[in-house]
Formats: sequence, structure tokens, C-alpha cells
Amino acid sequence: MQIEKHEEGTWRPVWIDWILLLAFAAILFMGVRYLLERKQSALPDISVEYVICLSEQKQSYAEENGGWAAMLPAGITVSNANGTANMGRVSSVTVRPHLTATVKNKEVGVIERQGYVDLYITVHGMAVRLAGEGLRISDIRIAAGEKGDFLIGSFFAGNAVVVSVKEGRA
Repeated sequence: MQIEKHEEGTWRPVWIDWILLLAFAAILFMGVRYLLERKQSALPDISVEYVICLSEQKQSYAEENGGWAAMLPAGITVSNANGTANMGRVSSVTVRPHLTATVKNKEVGVIERQGYVDLYITVHGMAVRLAGEGLRISDIRIAAGEKGDFLIGSFFAGNAVVVSVKEGRA
């Protein structure tokens, strides 16, 4: 192997440069191909109905703002916490008393916590099923037991729990 001398400041590719450039191009090609195949492997949109629970909400807050029905009307848009992904639309809101476990006379029981309620918000959205990843709406996984932050209209639903997910509901 002979080292070639060139004028100062000039660069001339040698065989190792070509191999590195070819390897980089192959890695880039495979990455793009993987992403395209993953996107195409998703099934068409699936209509889903999921219920999120907001536990221990102050009833007085709703009364000051016109009630839960006025704050969370049917048809209002649900999105992720920062509002960039549309997660569906509210179809109904169920308000239930907030129950708390307690011990009284060495007996475990459940009592209603006055002034607090649990909200069960039913949402309809369109999801895709990815192999090995389940249902996703706007690339956000929707599965029972998952916790997340949602924006329901202008109401921030922090640390909400997805209670149930059903497919095929229109």
C-alpha cells in the first residue's frame, strides 16, 4: 500500500472512506424500510370506546363552573395533555360518589367522602392495532389500567386511569 501525497488542504477518498459511506447508506436505508413496514403493518382504523376515571374530584369546583355536564359536555374533544394528539370525543360522563376505605371498630369498611366525586368519562375514538403493541390512538397506547394525562376541552384531567377499552363501538 502506497500513501499518496496531496497538496495541503485537499482530501481524496480512499477505500475505507467508501466502505464507511456505503455502511452508513445501508443503515439509513434499513431504518427507513423498517419504519415504513411498521406503519403499513397496522390494521385500518378501529372504532374504540374507552372509559377514563378521574378519582377524587371536588364537587364544589364543578358547582362554581356550572356543573360537570357544562364543563364536560358530550361531543367535546379529548386530547393528550399538551393538546397535540386528538384522542376522541366524549360521549357521556357518569358522576359517582367518591368512596374511601376505612377501619372502624377493627372492621374494614367503605364510606362516602363528602364533597368529592369520581368521574367516569366515556370517550369514542379511532385507533390502530400494531402487532405486539395493542391499540394506539395518535401513537399513544390505550389499554385498561394505563394512567395518563388528558385534556378534555379545556379541563385538565391529570393522572386519569383508563378503566376499560372496547372495540367496534360507533
